[in-house]
Amino acid sequence: MANNLFLGHLEVAIPRLKKGEATVDVRFTYDVNGILEVEVTSVLTGETTTLVIEKNEEKWSPERLAARLEELKAIKIHPRDQTANRLLLARAERLYEESVGEKRVVIMQYLLEFEGALALQDSRKIARAAKELQDILDSMEQHRDF
Repeated sequence: MANNLFLGHLEVAIPRLKKGEATVDVRFTYDVNGILEVEVTSVLTGETTTLVIEKNEEKWSPERLAARLEELKAIKIHPRDQTANRLLLARAERLYEESVGEKRVVIMQYLLEFEGALALQDSRKIARAAKELQDILDSMEQHRDF
């Protein structure tokens, strides 16, 4: 703790439950301008608490800060929830359900790789895995005898 830098304090109301039953989702959004937004959501209640910390040389006006936070909302969307990725997952799952044998095994392999990339939230890995999954699905749909 001696080497930690205190940035701020955030209190979150969590209902009293048995140990391990109360969970929260925490999301940090950092901007190169020195803005750190901490967002904590109680999984049980859905209540969200937010703290914005500014550590930049110039103090931003509330309007400029609000505008920047609005811009940052786009990167808060988990890659799994982005429309293109949701559609690709749905397509792969549909083709998996329609397939049998080796086709199912191949689809599942590529599907698991794509889901793993989504979990890592690394845009390069996601793009590569999405392309591979897209290509294999295209191939299977073009050549129904795959």
